[in-house]
Amino acid sequence: MPPEASNNWRRFYDSFFGDPYWAWHDGLDIDALHTLTPEEQKEAEKLFLEAVNEHDTRAAVGLGEMRSQKAVPRLKELLDKATGKELVEVAVALARIEGDKSYAKYIIQVLKNNPFWYDRLWAAMHLREFDSPEVVEALFEAVKDPDYLVRNHACDSLLYLHGFEPEISSHQEIFKNIITPHEGEPAEEDYKKYETAVSQLRKMFREKENSK
Repeated sequence: MPPEASNNWRRFYDSFFGDPYWAWHDGLDIDALHTLTPEEQKEAEKLFLEAVNEHDTRAAVGLGEMRSQKAVPRLKELLDKATGKELVEVAVALARIEGDKSYAKYIIQVLKNNPFWYDRLWAAMHLREFDSPEVVEALFEAVKDPDYLVRNHACDSLLYLHGFEPEISSHQEIFKNIITPHEGEPAEEDYKKYETAVSQLRKMFREKENSK
């Protein structure tokens, strides 16, 4: 870190190159990245390009935010190596840089197939950046995910994509059907409730479309 570093540079550096736990816990300080001077942004891009890898994806996120064309070859290499949350971050970064929504297929893959609930949650959250019939159907399917937080974020992303405030708890008649009121794996009757929630969401979206 240069001795003449600005406060924004320190904020940026601490978030993107400091303790990864705090970046995970508090979220990346994206605002600090965007308030760097042009000279600082060049230095940040250089650091990101040196640091980008599939295990600590903070650099990939930063390169995506900066729309760094220099990062594209390296990020494409990572598509073949990264999995889970890391794959989501790399795909989102490439989509932002290239303006190519087809990278959603990698995120859908994580949402549908990853065994770890947090990775599926991350995919459900980020799919709201990709508006396509394939994405919408993948999110509807995720409303029936065995994990509550995945169901919740899938609903929020669907609401966002259909022009609603992304807060499923504001729609109590639907919200109550994605909650499992007991410990452990969902039972057969729980999955029937999730199916009902999907039907309710589809109906709500149709009604909004028909009202235009």
